[in-house]
Amino acid sequence: MFKKIILAVTIFPMFISLVSYAGENLVGEELKQLHMDKTFDMTHFKNGHGLVYFGSDGDMNLVMDSGTTWIGKWWVNDAGNKRCFKKNEAKKHWCVFVEKRGNGEYALVSPKTKKTTVNIHRVIDGNKISQ
Repeated sequence: MFKKIILAVTIFPMFISLVSYAGENLVGEELKQLHMDKTFDMTHFKNGHGLVYFGSDGDMNLVMDSGTTWIGKWWVNDAGNKRCFKKNEAKKHWCVFVEKRGNGEYALVSPKTKKTTVNIHRVIDGNKISQ
């Protein structure tokens, strides 16, 4: 019996820390306001570090440190729970959950895989790409 109690005490704190790591998904007006006229300093899980600007008019401009650029449009989906975007030359669009992580950081999470695809380190007012 003594061993079972010790096991329960050591596993329980680990469970608590794993559960509290997951953030809360932004929705509605909070999701929209996070993006409007903001530049994200971010790291994509495959493509590395870059900046992406979300205009209040729905324009989107992404510049990666590697030199990759995207021009397109962004919007919040009709359900109000995902941010969507489409590159100008693309035929399809993508939508992601935006998860609040704390300390001013956010993450983009794939609805399909539930995995983080982008870590957002800072959200900066205005367009910092064109400066």
